[in-house]
Amino acid sequence: MEERGTSEQALQRVHEQIAARIRVDSTDKVRLTSLELIAPLVPEPEKVRATLAGMAATEGYRDVSLITTSHGDTYFYSDKAISRKEAERLAFDEEVRGQITDRVRSDSREKVALTPIDSLGAFIPGAERDRIDRHLLFLLDDERYADIHLVTDSRGARYLYSVESM
Repeated sequence: MEERGTSEQALQRVHEQIAARIRVDSTDKVRLTSLELIAPLVPEPEKVRATLAGMAATEGYRDVSLITTSHGDTYFYSDKAISRKEAERLAFDEEVRGQITDRVRSDSREKVALTPIDSLGAFIPGAERDRIDRHLLFLLDDERYADIHLVTDSRGARYLYSVESM
């Protein structure tokens, strides 16, 4: 009986850590929390979805909501800090940043080339020249994209590259 109580307490601590991460991201950083950032908080990462489903059924975590992008990526947010409409906009931005990093990593790995920032809008809707700086601010400050770096040449042209591939 005591072992069951201990495992329930451990699960409660995991739920609290996950909810805290989501709430901080939503409130302080006004951004969504990706599934990959939550997985390390769960003792058995392959059970992260089951853990989150258990949270959804618990009264203290009803503010934790999820949104899935058109590419199938799952993100979480606190609906006390972010509205559903704002979460949809943020999810679109996440998709754009994901496409940017996919392109940069591919260019670095396959072409061993820098990716010109000004070229991204031609391939990725939402990454046009007038929107790219907002995406770069988030992307370069996000631990999921720690391998992506920015470099500027002597004429002011900016490029991205992946340190894992170059």
